Amino acid sequence: MILKLSLFEIVIYFSRAILIYFLLKFLSIATTFTDSLWIEAVVLTIIKTVNILFVTLTKLGIVLILLELIEYREYKPIENIKNKKNIFKNKKLVVILSMTIFILGVLYNGMKIYILQPNSKIEIVAHRGFAKKGVENSIEALEGAAETGADFSEMDLMLTKDKKFIVMHDYNLKRLSNLNKNVRDMNLDEIKQLNITQDSFTTKIPTFEEYVQKAKELNIKLLVELKPHGYEPNNYAELIVEEMKRLGIDKEYKYMSLNLDLMQKIKKLAPQMKVGYVIPIQFGQFSDDGVDFWVIEDFSYREILVLQAILNKKELYIWTVNEKSRIEYYLNTLVTGLISDNPDEIKQIKDNNTKYNSFFDRVFKLI
Repeated sequence: MILKLSLFEIVIYFSRAILIYFLLKFLSIATTFTDSLWIEAVVLTIIKTVNILFVTLTKLGIVLILLELIEYREYKPIENIKNKKNIFKNKKLVVILSMTIFILGVLYNGMKIYILQPNSKIEIVAHRGFAKKGVENSIEALEGAAETGADFSEMDLMLTKDKKFIVMHDYNLKRLSNLNKNVRDMNLDEIKQLNITQDSFTTKIPTFEEYVQKAKELNIKLLVELKPHGYEPNNYAELIVEEMKRLGIDKEYKYMSLNLDLMQKIKKLAPQMKVGYVIPIQFGQFSDDGVDFWVIEDFSYREILVLQAILNKKELYIWTVNEKSRIEYYLNTLVTGLISDNPDEIKQIKDNNTKYNSFFDRVFKLI
C-alpha cells in the first residue's frame, strides 16, 4: 500500500512540477517582450487551476488505490465511473460554467498582482539588538543593530534590588553570567561587576541610561520591553515614567510588556508615551484595551488582525520573524513592523523588493 501510494504521489508531484515549470518558462520569455498584467494573470490562473486539479487527482487516486487494496472488488469504482454515460450530459453548460469561473479567476488574480505592493514603510526591529555582533541586549549588539539599518532595537528592561534599571532579559543571571542569582536580589554595583557571555562574545550588563545614551549616539530608536519580575514596589509604573522623562525619551521611543495592567497604568500617567501589549497567543479579535499597538507571535497572525488594527488606528508588530519565506510574506502585508534576530536579512529583502517589483516578480511571489 505504501509503495503504491508513494509511486502515485511521486508521479503526481513531478507531473505538476514539470507543468508549472514550463508555464513559468513561457511567462519569463513572454515578459522579455512585454510586462503584461493580463498575460501574467492568465498564467497565474492556469497555475492555480493546475494545483486544484492535481490536488483533486491526488485525493481521488488515493481513494481508488485504497479501495483496490482492500479488495472491495464488487464496487468496481473505475468501471462505475466509466459506465456513467450521462455524467456530462449537458456539456455546453459545463463549458460555459468553466469558462466563466476561469475568466473571473483571471480578473481576481489580475487585481491581486496589481495591488501586491511591497510595504516600504514596514519597520525593522532588531530583537535584543543584533546577536551576531555581541551578547544579546549588550552595547555591542545595539551597535550591530544600528549597522544593519534597523529602525528600532528591541531590548528588555528590569529593575534591580536598589531600584535601578538595567538591560537584561532573564530574571535569573545564570544563563549568561553562570551566576545562579535573580536580578531582583542584587544591587546595581554588584551586577555591573559581572561578565556575561554568549557564543564567542563577552561583555558587561549595561545600565538603561548607558544603553539610551549609546542609542542616541547611533541614531537608532528603542522598543523597550518592560520585564516586571513580580517584586517591584507599588509605584513601579511611576518609576518608569519618571525615568523615561528624566532621559528625555518618553515621547521618542515605544514601550511594551506582557503585563497589560502595567501598560494601562503607564498610559494613564503619561498619555504621550506610546505603549503596547505583547500577546503570546492571540485568539479571535483584539479587545479594546487602551494601548497604542499590539505585538503578536508569527503563528497568531491572520489578515483580519492587521485590518482590525488599521481600522482602530493601532499599530501591529510581529515577532520573532526569522525565516526568509515569512519575511518575504510579511513585507507584502500592512503590518507596522517585524521583530527579528535577522534584521540584516529583512533589510536586504526589503531593498530587493523595491528594486525588483515588476508584474512578473509579483506573480512569482504569489506562486
